[in-house]
Amino acid sequence: GPRRAPASIYEVHLGSWRRQPGAGSCHTTSSPTSSSPYVADLGFTHIELLPITEHPLDASWGYQPIGLFSPTARYGSPADFARFVDRAHAAGIGVILDWVPAHFPVDAHGLIRFDGTALYEHADPRRGFHPDWNTAIYNYGRTEVAGFLINSALYWLEHFHLDG
Repeated sequence: GPRRAPASIYEVHLGSWRRQPGAGSCHTTSSPTSSSPYVADLGFTHIELLPITEHPLDASWGYQPIGLFSPTARYGSPADFARFVDRAHAAGIGVILDWVPAHFPVDAHGLIRFDGTALYEHADPRRGFHPDWNTAIYNYGRTEVAGFLINSALYWLEHFHLDG
């Protein structure tokens, strides 16, 4: 049913959250220690994850997405992520994903000139390039691009049962 209390959101970067000395460089969604009771004990109603879609840089916070349909392997498998969300829900914690449909990196293994043409981006970089991030901006005017982005959002909501 509808939530009766205000939402209280705990923002998390899985790559640096709750690191354990000598246990690796990041929290994983396959970790046997559930993080949900920790968040609930702090009084939060939701976890908001910084972007977890696949991205090219380990040092990144995930804001350069190259795989909008893929949780990054850095934090576990897609099945691990589904269990992470299920554990959070079982503890009464909602899960929100910071999803990035604004821009994408110009790496050769990404979407830039995917089929040899400006398929996802504007043909004229003056209409859709983010110089501060060195990323291309999606061409939202293309039906195919809008469909791609909408389907990505639906994938995360429906497949992983995210709350937003």
